[in-house]
Amino acid sequence: MSRSNHKGRIEELEGLRGIAAVSVLVYHAAGRLQPLGAPFEWFMAWVEPLGGLAVVAFFILSGFVIGYIHDEPWNRTNVLKYLLRRFIRLYPIYLIALLLSFQVARQSIISWQFFAHLVFLQGTLYPVVSSDGPLWSLHYEAIYYLLYLVLWRFPNSLKWFAGLSLVAVFAGIWNSLTLIHVFAMFGFWLFGNWLAKARSPNALVLSGNGRFWFPFLLLCGNIDAGAWSGIAKHLGGVNNAWELTVAANSPLIVDIFLSVKRRQLVPWLAYPAYGVSWFVTCLDLAYGMWSGKFYQLHVYPVAAFFLLLAATAWARHWLAPSSRSWSKVSFLGGISYALYVIHKPLIVLFSATAGAKLHIVGGCLFAVALSFLFAWLLERRFQPWVANYLKVRLRVPATS
Repeated sequence: MSRSNHKGRIEELEGLRGIAAVSVLVYHAAGRLQPLGAPFEWFMAWVEPLGGLAVVAFFILSGFVIGYIHDEPWNRTNVLKYLLRRFIRLYPIYLIALLLSFQVARQSIISWQFFAHLVFLQGTLYPVVSSDGPLWSLHYEAIYYLLYLVLWRFPNSLKWFAGLSLVAVFAGIWNSLTLIHVFAMFGFWLFGNWLAKARSPNALVLSGNGRFWFPFLLLCGNIDAGAWSGIAKHLGGVNNAWELTVAANSPLIVDIFLSVKRRQLVPWLAYPAYGVSWFVTCLDLAYGMWSGKFYQLHVYPVAAFFLLLAATAWARHWLAPSSRSWSKVSFLGGISYALYVIHKPLIVLFSATAGAKLHIVGGCLFAVALSFLFAWLLERRFQPWVANYLKVRLRVPATS
């Protein structure tokens, strides 16, 4: 059974949110250290799947939270409250992250690029500021919040949006237009929103201990091997087909997410997806052996080891982490948003790529520690003060 705290938050999902934010931080820290050579190159190969998967988890969680806390009837007053609540939750910390990021990148805040970031159009009107790449997802998130207004008013539009998302996944293979990629990832946000409103168990979701370790390890192996990106390249794709990778593995991602809530995807959806992911990963590893790249690229042996771990998890029936385990790290969920938007410019600032290896590693570790401190200050001190002030001024009821 899911446990909710006094604020109505589901503690297991807060734990997942916190782990996802830490995963993104570790991924970017590893990327900063990767040029230093072994063992950092090997470390990067191990954590590489985590960064992208964490962002997908954020989208699912975001859709779930919006569906969970916003069940009021559609009317002008409730729509205005919804928009103000989203603004108050996102914008104060986001503005701090923007100012820091542009300062670290040595870019002027008196510019059209800064204005594009202010209105969440980074990645469309102008590139995302170089010192804070994770801000690309805030552009997606803002669009999803607006699209929810359509879902809220016309609930049956969910199936049309889901179909549009599927089309966008394949269109994104050959087209780099940002809006296509926004819709390609919208399907995960939609799933979270649907799950919050649907009764469980249902036709797609069953009760149970959940399958976590097998789909998670299999998915990590598939991402490291890069099989779907290779397929997209042979089809004439123009990018690394990340959306195709996560869409092809979406049943695995959904099963991982469901396991946090002690649920699981129905076998007729989960098992074929497992088989396809296993086959494609093995096919790509065989290609690595045939081409002589297996021992030249760290990702291939790491992917093979992930497959070995996945096979062990399946054979030994490894149990998913318990609800209590996720709840124990729920405190990380309380600082996850600030940690996500603030860590990258701090890592860039304190871990300059020039200099002695020890200084770079030390600077990176200092930036990681500082990221947690700043995230705590922003979420526990700054955000409540600003939120209360704005809620009084704008007469917005308290919310999660």
